[in-house]
Amino acid sequence: MSDAGGAPVATTAVGDDALGPEEGSVAVLGELLGLRPVNGGAAPETHRAFPNAEHPRFYVPITSRRAAAASCLAYNRLRPAKVARRRSMVGWGLRTGLLQRIQGTAMTSGAPSGRFAATGTDPLGPLVDELERRLGRGPLAYATSPRHLDPFWTPTLQLFAEDGRPVAYAKVGWTPLTRRHVTIESDTLALLGARDDHRFRSPELLDRFDWGDAVVSVAAPMPDGVARVEPADASMGPVIARALADVAAIDGPPTIEPFADSGGAAWADRLVAGRAEGAPPAVEHGRRRFGEAWAVARELVGTTPVLLGRWHGDWVPWNLARVGNQLWVWDWEYSGERRPVGLDTYHWHYQQSHIVDGATVPEALTRSRILGGQSLDSSGQRADTEQVLACAHVLELAARSLEAAVLGAPGHEAALDDLAPLCDELVARRGPPDPERRHEVAAPLQRASQRSAAGSGVRTRSRADPGTHGGSGGRRLGRLGPGLGGTGLHRGTARGRG
Repeated sequence: MSDAGGAPVATTAVGDDALGPEEGSVAVLGELLGLRPVNGGAAPETHRAFPNAEHPRFYVPITSRRAAAASCLAYNRLRPAKVARRRSMVGWGLRTGLLQRIQGTAMTSGAPSGRFAATGTDPLGPLVDELERRLGRGPLAYATSPRHLDPFWTPTLQLFAEDGRPVAYAKVGWTPLTRRHVTIESDTLALLGARDDHRFRSPELLDRFDWGDAVVSVAAPMPDGVARVEPADASMGPVIARALADVAAIDGPPTIEPFADSGGAAWADRLVAGRAEGAPPAVEHGRRRFGEAWAVARELVGTTPVLLGRWHGDWVPWNLARVGNQLWVWDWEYSGERRPVGLDTYHWHYQQSHIVDGATVPEALTRSRILGGQSLDSSGQRADTEQVLACAHVLELAARSLEAAVLGAPGHEAALDDLAPLCDELVARRGPPDPERRHEVAAPLQRASQRSAAGSGVRTRSRADPGTHGGSGGRRLGRLGPGLGGTGLHRGTARGRG
């Protein structure tokens, strides 16, 4: 079973296959899928780049109008309302064939090239051909979107039959870091598929295979009726709370052990001990700074007993969906064993604050600590473990940044920029939250919580006001927290399926 942080980190010299930040995801998709403009040549048109090939937002298959339309219309209820409306208009334009005639750049696709070209005697054919063979389905059409090229970006193909029915999603791990993430997710999906005692659903793993130097995982589509989980929807709070409890018990009942024996602590130890030969000075400086910060935090919280179980690792609204009261969960790339139970709650609040509300890293961590701490009782943790969970969360974020740099992932320079404030915050987590920062953050959140907690179904004691039952709130922050904060209930970024 793979685990976030579970593989050695010093086996590949930094820079062996590192890519500079100037190489964008458009170039990566071009080499991976053979995507290139037709330019009046004899190559058949297979896709349209919208709005154009120079600045594409997405690539749409044009071999079937139904598949083209489905690439914009399928799972539209997972998208924010404004995005869904735009996608609907584009989808119906593709269905009629009108949009293809007036907009976009004609593209062809085929065998991989560049970094994805096979070096052996047997050249690789088009990836879609291999997917058709393995799935026993064909012909298949695929849609994909270039994204900002950061260390954690994983190319994803949405596969359709000619009649527009979704067939599967394929993720491609193309760097040492993303290969590991794809492996972690597929291992977790396989584990979930082998048991039926959890109260949430995840896409079924259909296949995982090596393709040249890449690893590809293929998962079944979700039901047609899935809809996005809204943070303001208090009715989903108890559902999400139960799902989080099931996530923690995926590998068996959670156990109480010293934090120094946790999976996150072991990962941090390996990162500190490992050295990549020829590593740039900036990477080694980051490793030393991380090691010093972790040593300080470990001395304080390492011996504290804490309830350990599995965490999802990126438990955020855009990785959840619902069909009625049935919760669907995906994007398990950061999942790991033996993490403090309740850590997903901290990450939910951190990502809502940092990604959605635009708070700085220190501000978002302070909010997540206050709001996450309100849910300790419901997650089964003792009140005196609050400091451990606050340290554990920052440790995970810092370890992700350092690992990206150690493995020479594209854009790892930005990850190193993130590492410095995270190391500072890791040391700062040693003590209780600063009373002034606690009041500054908690007071407006408590007022919003009181407005939204009716019908919550999750009962936790607010640490901002020990005499009341309430929890998270704020503009959009945590009104549905993971079984958290009174009303219910983080490569990463705010992302979803298209």
